[in-house]
Amino acid sequence: MSTLSALRQRRVVIGAALFLANALVYLIGEAISAAAWSNPAYSYSHNVISDLGVPSFNGAAGYPDGSPLFWLMNTVFISHGTILVLAAVLVAPAVSRSRARAFLTSAAVQGVGLILVGMFPGAPDASTATRAGHTLGAAFAILGGNVTVIIAGAALRRTGRPLGTVLVSLGTLGIASAIALFTYWSAVGGSGAVIERIAVYTIVGAQLLVAVVVLVGRFRPGSNHHRAGAQASVQEPTR
Repeated sequence: MSTLSALRQRRVVIGAALFLANALVYLIGEAISAAAWSNPAYSYSHNVISDLGVPSFNGAAGYPDGSPLFWLMNTVFISHGTILVLAAVLVAPAVSRSRARAFLTSAAVQGVGLILVGMFPGAPDASTATRAGHTLGAAFAILGGNVTVIIAGAALRRTGRPLGTVLVSLGTLGIASAIALFTYWSAVGGSGAVIERIAVYTIVGAQLLVAVVVLVGRFRPGSNHHRAGAQASVQEPTR
């Protein structure tokens, strides 16, 4: 194994660990922020994720004065987007050269989207500019994230790995859910919380799945994949 190849594999393992930690912090931060709600309690099936970052609902019926831990959720959005881009850069060597640029571009779009969501909370009484920034951020985060999952899955499918098909399926489900969500918002104007969560959790689920496969394959004693980086081995860039 060349030194360059070993360095690539080490980068991928570190990136996978970041994906794992980042996804878990996101889910835990969301759960803590949701648990802080009262009068009424936060509902995963009624309230959208962005509600957790709203500092004031301006007396909107069925909502508290504001999300009690709005600052925590917005911090989670921003940090999640930032760390996600770093993790994508680290795991990029596991993606073939022909797809690496698209992979990094879509990951950057997702990261920027999450940062925008955290910087511009979607409060009912927010200014037009703030709401536009929030909507743009949500679109970037959801679409960019699921496209990233599909690109990674397509690269893995070329190597014959079953994980590739799983990722492509998750990303496709996420894109379909995102289209349904934006259509629902335009036609009905309701919360669409369940549809939104499907579109978001496909991304988080893919991050967790890839991270676990990489890390378990890397460190499992006696495994044939013990020396591998991403998805059991780092693919050399296509010439």
